[in-house]
Amino acid sequence: MWHVSTADFRGGAAMRSRSILVVLSATCCLILAISETHSNQTRSANSNAYSATVSAQLRQAVTIRNWDDGGDISRFAYVHTSEVFTSAVIHRSGPVSELPIALNPRVGAYRVKLENGRDQSLDEYVRGDNGIDGFIVLHHGRVVYEAYPRMRIQDKHLLTSVTKAFIGTAVGILEDRGRIDIQRTIGEYVPALKATPWGKVTIRNALEMASGMEGANESYTDPANKHYQYEASLGWQPTTPEMPESVAQGDTYRYVASLKQVRQQGEAWAYTSVNTAVLGWLLEEITDKSIADVLSEEIWSKIGADADALIVVNKKGIAASHGGLSTTLRDLARFGLLFTPSWQATSRTQIVSDRFLRRITQNGRPNLVKDWLFGPRPAWLDHVAYQWDAVTTSGKFFKGGFGGQILFIDPQRDVVIAHFGTNKSLDDIGPMLNLGSLIDDLF
Repeated sequence: MWHVSTADFRGGAAMRSRSILVVLSATCCLILAISETHSNQTRSANSNAYSATVSAQLRQAVTIRNWDDGGDISRFAYVHTSEVFTSAVIHRSGPVSELPIALNPRVGAYRVKLENGRDQSLDEYVRGDNGIDGFIVLHHGRVVYEAYPRMRIQDKHLLTSVTKAFIGTAVGILEDRGRIDIQRTIGEYVPALKATPWGKVTIRNALEMASGMEGANESYTDPANKHYQYEASLGWQPTTPEMPESVAQGDTYRYVASLKQVRQQGEAWAYTSVNTAVLGWLLEEITDKSIADVLSEEIWSKIGADADALIVVNKKGIAASHGGLSTTLRDLARFGLLFTPSWQATSRTQIVSDRFLRRITQNGRPNLVKDWLFGPRPAWLDHVAYQWDAVTTSGKFFKGGFGGQILFIDPQRDVVIAHFGTNKSLDDIGPMLNLGSLIDDLF
């Protein structure tokens, strides 16, 4: 049995934690479940939607400084991201692929262990005061568990760093077609980076967070921090007069190009979101399309999605490739199905090829991950690949995101778990859920 923790995706690997103290609390694995701060009385009865009055109040209250600090302000921002930040549309196409419903009461009744040593059913946990907004489990392409305690089924929720899995997947798809060779350098594909330290970094090292570039010690409170400045260039953090001109102007790519290499590439895994920014730039250079159009044409238009997806863009139209995607929960699960034997439940064509899946699960570099999420490397972790936070020794893999976002896939057992959440506070690390054991015990 191996262990999945809500605390373990708070920091480097997963997303938007605002301080290194938060990051240091992450040691093990995956689900950021969180606690909400306001009563459900702020929602319209039986709808899980904010009332018009409360919605107007939250819209006025949310700012660039507080939008991810936690509680109802954050939940509003996560579920109404396009009202807070400019967003580009990732278009769907064709008929909706209806997901068969085959609810399995054993899933909701499964006993999960709490931090205090007690246990409760998964359903009690999901619907309790743990900040989970939505939770879905698919088995053999069918919905066996689904709950929306703090959002509506049609709501598009911010994925935060789960977005990175989409960027890595797009790279893998183009690799299958021979348009990308991940052993080649970024400078061979992005001319503007050829003469910079990025120019000699291989695409694989960027995919596996081993570029050695600045930005690994992600801070969300220090304006001098490279990651803070990267997000400020995207409009996700306030700017200051001391920041580079490229940041103030929203010229994200020019800012990223100015970063230095601080360790040898390929030496060690170190979670660095600017790697994903460069991979997004790479995709745009190769295709001559925006990130929104790349994701639409290669993935979203082919999965029978319920709705268009959205991705945050800054004032120059540069996408937040590291964390700006918003989707419905079912559509995130549909994406997860692409990596399972049940891919036909959501797509007429096989988007994730068998050879791509093998490259994720079998072609890893275990020695790359010396420490993981600012803690000891867990025994169950085998390697990282294509922006996924971890690939386990049994072939499971997952991506986490700040605030309680999870996409967890077990191809062997044909299981997908997707989860949305909202952090209680800035430093909330949330309780733990053992998703690995849940899958092993139930399926």
